[in-house]
Amino acid sequence: MTCIVAVADGDRVVMGGDGAGVGGDRVEPRADAKVFRNGAWVFGVAGSFRLRDLLAYRFQPPTPTPDTDLDPFMALTFVDALRACLKDGGFAQTDNDRECGGLLLAAWRGAVWRIDSDYQVGRPALGYTAIGSGAPYALGALYVSDGDDAETRVLMALSAAVCFSGSVTEPFRVLATET
Repeated sequence: MTCIVAVADGDRVVMGGDGAGVGGDRVEPRADAKVFRNGAWVFGVAGSFRLRDLLAYRFQPPTPTPDTDLDPFMALTFVDALRACLKDGGFAQTDNDRECGGLLLAAWRGAVWRIDSDYQVGRPALGYTAIGSGAPYALGALYVSDGDDAETRVLMALSAAVCFSGSVTEPFRVLATET
């Protein structure tokens, strides 16, 4: 139902997403982009557009200092703020005493993290990642496009996802983090 792609390119991350809103067998291009800025952060979301709305309009992402160890910051400080936002917005759910959020990518400066619905945080070792139903096709395109510039790689990956997934459509939205 989505394809969000991110490529770390030295001091920045280029992230792009498709424009499909999918419900059952209905696909509708959406104007409210799945890839967006919130302060110095760039986010990409898969799944519910409610997650997108909360991250874009309510979430106040904490900002690391220059000497912050980023992975523990993301796993603890950032996720705690995210969980509070999703709870307050009525989005977080509890299943078998386990809290669940949504699937997203978060990018700041030159780093990108994948945050899964169980709030697990991971930083891709290859410098690129993708989420959503089009992710397998996008990851293949990212793998074979190593060496191209980040914007080209993101657009190629999204185009591959459109070609092979019936739930990924244009228009694409591509943003880069600040350096």
